Formats: sequence, C-alpha cells, structure tokens
Amino acid sequence: MGSDEPKRKRQRTKPESTETLSPADDGLSGLYDFLPPPDPAKDEAAKVAAAKNLFTRPKLPEEDRSKVIFLDIDGVLLPVGSVETIVIDGVAMPVRDRVRESDFAISALGNVRSIVQQTAATIVLSSEWRRTESLRSSIGAVLKSQDIPAFRDFTPVFQPKPEIKDTHPILAWCERRAREIGKWLKDHPEVTSWVALDDLDFAWADSIRAAGTPWMKVRSVHTDAKRCLSEENCQEAVQILLNPPPEPRLPPRRPSFEDREISASRQSSGMLCSTEDSMPAVAAWDSAKRVVGEHYILTMGANIKLAHPFWFATVPAIACGVIAAVNCQWVINLQVSAHLQHGVSGMWLPDDYAARL
Repeated sequence: MGSDEPKRKRQRTKPESTETLSPADDGLSGLYDFLPPPDPAKDEAAKVAAAKNLFTRPKLPEEDRSKVIFLDIDGVLLPVGSVETIVIDGVAMPVRDRVRESDFAISALGNVRSIVQQTAATIVLSSEWRRTESLRSSIGAVLKSQDIPAFRDFTPVFQPKPEIKDTHPILAWCERRAREIGKWLKDHPEVTSWVALDDLDFAWADSIRAAGTPWMKVRSVHTDAKRCLSEENCQEAVQILLNPPPEPRLPPRRPSFEDREISASRQSSGMLCSTEDSMPAVAAWDSAKRVVGEHYILTMGANIKLAHPFWFATVPAIACGVIAAVNCQWVINLQVSAHLQHGVSGMWLPDDYAARL
C-alpha cells in the first residue's frame, strides 16, 4: 500500500562556485578609487611627527595671576557658522551641548598657547558659551588637548540694557560684555594687565560707556570671525599684556544743571565728588564760565561808563551779572557782592580792560 503522505520535493543544491568576485561585482567599485593606497610607513611617520611636535613645544611658564586673557570662542577659536547655533534670549548658543576638538581651528588654538607661553597670562572665559556646564567642560577639554591651561574662571552674566536692546542689539551685546568684564576685574584687584580676544568691536562699547566700565578698545584684539585668531592678533595681544596701554583721556564733559546742583550740595555737605568727572575737570569748566561771565561784565561796564559815568560803580555788576547768568547759565553768587563793593575794576580786571575803563 502506498503512503498517504504527500510526496515532498527534494531541493536541488547548487554547486559552490569557485570564481572570485571582481571589484566591479561587489557593488563598491569606484567609491574609494580616488584615494591613494594605504602607506603604513607614511602613517607611522605622521604619528611620530605629531607626537614630536607636542613634546617639543616651548614649556609653559608658571602662571602669573596678575595677567588675564578674556577669551571669546565663536569667531576667535572657531569660525563663525562652523557650528550650528540657536538663538536663546538674544544669544546664539550651539545646538549641541558639547563641542569637539574637530570643531576648532588648530592654528587659533596654537596662537592662544603662544600668548600664554610668552606672557604667563591666565584665561578667563568671556564667551556666551560659558553659560552651561557641559559647554564649559568640553571647551576646557579641548584646551587641555592642546596643552593650553584650563581657564581659571568665567565672567558673570548680565542683562543687556533695555533702552538699546531692541533698537541696537549688537551694540547692547557689546556693552553688556564690557560690563561683565568690568565686574570681574573689580572683584579681582590683583589683575594689573589684561586683554580681551573677541570678534566684537569694543569701540561700540566705549561709545556708550558708563561710569565704572573699563575702556575696552585699547585692551582688546578684534579678530576676523572667519579667520579666527591669527599670528598678527597673537603678537598684538602679547604687546598689550606686556606693555599695558594707558587709559584714554577725554576732554572734560560739560556738566549739566543737575550736575552743578549735585556738586554744590555735596560741597556744602562736605562730600567729595564720586562721579567720573574729576574735581579738576569741573573746576576747569567753572573757570571757563567765569571768564565768559567776566567778558560780559567788563564789556557792559565799559559801555555804561561811557554813557553814565555816575552809575558805573553799581549798575554794571547787577545788570551784567544777570546777563552772564542767562547766557552762560552761571550763578554769580558772591561775585555780585564783590562787584558792588569793589567795582568792576576791583577783583578780575585784566590790564587791557583797565586801559579801556
């Protein structure tokens, strides 16, 4: 009797092929054809050269904590736009929470090390990328990989001034960074020499500088945001650190009426001036006002003498004092009394006016 189970077909096995596939048959033909064949000897030589370069760099001196480099990252150590960023509260921050050594310009890192090697300066992070711990940590790791000392600190984070934030965001950004650096310097009086490496032009910050904020342009190196920190920038920074430039000296600012009222109240109460305007500058302006006021008094006195000699001793002082106050915004105070007592030819009379009178 035959079996009720259906007959199964036996699968035929193909004989194994002994042919080897050519590169054209493996589906990868041409993908890496442009690359040269590997050369183990050259690869080993490159590794040795890299290691030799690392160990033959000039040894870094012991750090001098009286010298500081305020270091920006984006536009200084890596080209602007090379890392994808997102704007948060008006600040461009990397999308990634960490940066890698491959993101940085190796030549710029070498120039930072050269500045440290020639000046023994310490590094303070002033970049917006200081805001998160992960970014600070990854930046520190990159510096360490290039034998650059880790930064000693980072500047505080302030808010931009609201009156310029919306109309001039770059100006507000630059001014804010100057205030942040100024606050850090106030908290570290041991620092006597410093430089800011940044792709921001701090001339903008100086143009709206407030009392207590340092002058930035003379102590900063403005980098090209695409080329990053160049050798020329490096030498400029070294010169600023080794030979700190003097603070800019501006002509005295003309005090407003409110300034004069405050100054008068402080003098009457025995307080000293604590604003940016020094007392010599205010005194110089008061002297200039007095000279202009005297011109009015003496000129008017000469005219009145010719017309009314009898009233010459009393009228010019009162009338001219009023004219001087109106035109020069100058309060005569005790000068009127002095003129009433001594006449115009008494206290301030120059020789040329005496001849006329």
